[in-house]
Amino acid sequence: VLEEIVVTARKRAESLQDVPISITAFTAESIENRGIESVYDIAKLTPNLSFNQTYGRVFDRPVIRGMSQILGERTVSFVVDGVYIAGNITGADLDDVETVEVLKGPQAANFGRASLAGVISYRTNKPSDVFKGKTSVTVGDDGYKEVSANITGPLVGETLTYKLGARYYDYDGQYTAIS
Repeated sequence: VLEEIVVTARKRAESLQDVPISITAFTAESIENRGIESVYDIAKLTPNLSFNQTYGRVFDRPVIRGMSQILGERTVSFVVDGVYIAGNITGADLDDVETVEVLKGPQAANFGRASLAGVISYRTNKPSDVFKGKTSVTVGDDGYKEVSANITGPLVGETLTYKLGARYYDYDGQYTAIS
C-alpha cells in the first residue's frame, strides 16, 4: 500500500502527486529508517543534488542541477518552517523534523531570489497535546559523542502545549598537536 506524501512546496499542504515541481521528500520515518543525520546524507539520496563537505562550512555550497557559484550568495536557499535561513544549515539536527523537501529549479516566486537553483526546506514537528519524548545517544571514533532529547506535551489541557529540545555534541578531532 502506498501512502500519500503531503508537501508544503507551494506554502500550502498538497499531495506530492499534485505539485508541478520536481521534489524529493523525506518523512521523519524515512529519515530515521535510513539513518540520515545531516543535509549531506540527504544530498547522497537526492537526484541532481550535490553537497560535499570539502572546504569547511563557510565554503560548502549545495548544487542543484549543476547550478552553483563560488562567490556571493548561494543559489540554493535553506528554509526552516517557511523562514529563510541566511547562514549554513549543515549543523541542523534532524531529530525533530517532520519532513525535508528538496525543491529543484527556480523557486524565487515563493522563496526569494536566493533560490535560483532550488530550496532545501525543513518542516519541524509541532508541539503536541499528547506527551511524547525521544532520545538519541551516539558515540564513535576520535572521541565523538552526541546526545539529543526532545519532549512535547500539554501544559494547560489542549489549549497550551510545549516543546523542548536539547543536544550535546563533542568531537576531539582527528589530529593531535605534537609539541
